[in-house]
Amino acid sequence: MGKKKRRKYAAADQTSNIISPRLIDHQRFEFESVWDPSYFGNDHTVVAELGCGKGEFTVNLARKHPEKNFIGIDIKSDRMLMGACAAQAEHLTNLCFVRLRIEGLAAYFPDHYFSEGYITFPDPHESTSNGKRRLTSGRFLALYKQVFIPGSPIHLKTDSDILYDFSRESIPENNGVLHIVTDDLYAETRDLGDITRIQTTYEKRYLAREKSIKYIAFSI
Repeated sequence: MGKKKRRKYAAADQTSNIISPRLIDHQRFEFESVWDPSYFGNDHTVVAELGCGKGEFTVNLARKHPEKNFIGIDIKSDRMLMGACAAQAEHLTNLCFVRLRIEGLAAYFPDHYFSEGYITFPDPHESTSNGKRRLTSGRFLALYKQVFIPGSPIHLKTDSDILYDFSRESIPENNGVLHIVTDDLYAETRDLGDITRIQTTYEKRYLAREKSIKYIAFSI
């Protein structure tokens, strides 16, 4: 790990709105402590972005919706540092970040806790043949079933044909319900709210290269 990345990880450890749960058993995802539902100090619904990267999308959601709480989840706190610092600068108290592998969701968060989820441009793992590492594979969908309120909407945005096609099959195969499926999000005429109104830097780059954005709304 380079010096710059080490400095970012060290800074993230000192940033109050980045929470880094301490694992005591890496194989079974046992934590020294679990999520405190009273963290936000209110009873607003809680929305998760899974694999939030730099946190740009999460921060934009929190700006637009002060009536909700948001948690950006990613294993790389050096990336989340950007979103966390932006949130602090704007005094966004309805937002925090958690350094956590998605595999640890159900071990760390309470059952049926999240009211909505976003998966925005995750690693499609296009080189893997079985798709087990993709965030819409059966093992991850089983975790979502545990931590999301039944019927909660989960939104997937991707530029990957492989992930899009895989997800269209994997979600119904694992007892999920597909609500919206489109291989060209910005050709849609219906109003999809934040899905089209919030664009990350990466998404804008994809669109500038005339890449079509795929979108799936589903529930478990």
